[in-house]
Amino acid sequence: MKLRQSVLVVEPNDKLAELIRAGLKAKGFEVTAAKRGAEAIRSATTLSSDVIVANASLSDMSGSELRRAILQHEEVADLPLVLYQPQMAARMRYRFIIEPDLYTSAPVSLPRFCLRVCALSRPRGGRAVAEVCEAGILKVDTMAHRVFVKDREVLLTALEFRLLVTFMSARERVLSREQLLREVWGIRAHADTRTVDTSVKRLRQKLGPAAPAIETVRSVGYRFLDGNPSGVASSTTTRYARATTAPIPSARSSARGVSPAGEAS
Repeated sequence: MKLRQSVLVVEPNDKLAELIRAGLKAKGFEVTAAKRGAEAIRSATTLSSDVIVANASLSDMSGSELRRAILQHEEVADLPLVLYQPQMAARMRYRFIIEPDLYTSAPVSLPRFCLRVCALSRPRGGRAVAEVCEAGILKVDTMAHRVFVKDREVLLTALEFRLLVTFMSARERVLSREQLLREVWGIRAHADTRTVDTSVKRLRQKLGPAAPAIETVRSVGYRFLDGNPSGVASSTTTRYARATTAPIPSARSSARGVSPAGEAS
């Protein structure tokens, strides 16, 4: 069972890669490295990485090409991607310009750069959620990172789990695709919202008879129906409610699902 989250750093400069590795390890991450985009795709599919951190100007592909390549591989399509452009600062120190404002934002220090990676490893929005949430036949244990439909466990990827928790924490409210991109993917620039539709489709397929709880609001986005939506059997003992507990970190098991015992961030 993996106890720490894993970051894949894609950086052709060995010195800079080691600098980023040290900063992320100090934040508690397990760090692996790659130098090229193609190598990064292969590594991500075999190492069960939680986040990819990549130089926006690799030798074999640009940052946008790397993002497209990731989305084309179902095994890693749900991985958050942090793109950066390094700049040499005073006293031989590097600073980083981070996507989405690669060419307009001010560069940040390594500690702030690492905080960005940490932020992507947790659910967005700072919503508090209950430790055990139930709605109809759907039950989510956010502490153990386990999901049950009719008492049958359903294995979700880290992104699918975050997506479901985001829906449930905003029950009965419509979330636009752009909001979901910000809160679940951490993408604030213009992006293809079909990514959201594809992930919601996969999540619904896994939820099976509980899928109607996620309602499509035409031309707007999605809404989680609290209680007993049409088509969802009634077996609720506790309605989903906000709680004062802290948000639960995301997790990715070695099987690219949610481990039965849960994973720490």
